[in-house]
Amino acid sequence: MLVVPDTNNSNYILTLSHWLLCSIKSIIGKNGYIFQLTYSYSFAKKVIRSLNSMMSIAGDGPHCKEVLLKISNNSFGKNCSYIIFSHMGFSIHL
Repeated sequence: MLVVPDTNNSNYILTLSHWLLCSIKSIIGKNGYIFQLTYSYSFAKKVIRSLNSMMSIAGDGPHCKEVLLKISNNSFGKNCSYIIFSHMGFSIHL
C-alpha cells in the first residue's frame, strides 16, 4: 500500500512526484524500465527520448537508449513503440 508522504515542503507537487517515481523504481527494481509518452519538446534535455516527433517517448532504465533507438519515427506499423516493446517482452501499463 502506498501512503502519501508527510512534508512541509512548499512545492508539494514536486515532492509528491519525486516520491511517486522513487516508489515505482523500488517496485520495478534496478533492471526495470519506465517509459512515458512526452507529446512535447518541453522535457529536460538530459532525458533520453525516441526519434518520433509526433509521439516521442522518454525512458529510464539500464539500456534505455538502445531500446528507444530501435523505435521508428512512425507511430504505427513496423518498429513502432508498441511492436518493439511487445517483442522485447515488456509489460505495458496505461
